[in-house]
Amino acid sequence: MEMERGSVHFSIHAPDADHVFLILMRTLVPAPVTYELQANRGADDIWTADCDLIPGEYRYFFLVDGSVTVNGEGRRVEQDDFGGVTGVLTVRQTPNGALEMF
Repeated sequence: MEMERGSVHFSIHAPDADHVFLILMRTLVPAPVTYELQANRGADDIWTADCDLIPGEYRYFFLVDGSVTVNGEGRRVEQDDFGGVTGVLTVRQTPNGALEMF
């Protein structure tokens, strides 16, 4: 079965940053994967990164000049296994084939 991909837009306001990366980890087996995407600075010092994701659960955070920062953007934020927090995003395929993200 081939899974559809859904584009997800991540953003964070970081006016004093020189470099921002989005770290995105697919947590469920069979294929745990970690992505590191360089974010782009836009208007009003909002950094953005877009990623096409297949269904699964993902944890994410931003590295803002080397410091871990979580911007929940209305998504879940949970404790991680290392005493910090990460954002959590679930991508699910509906019975009609559409993707929903929460």
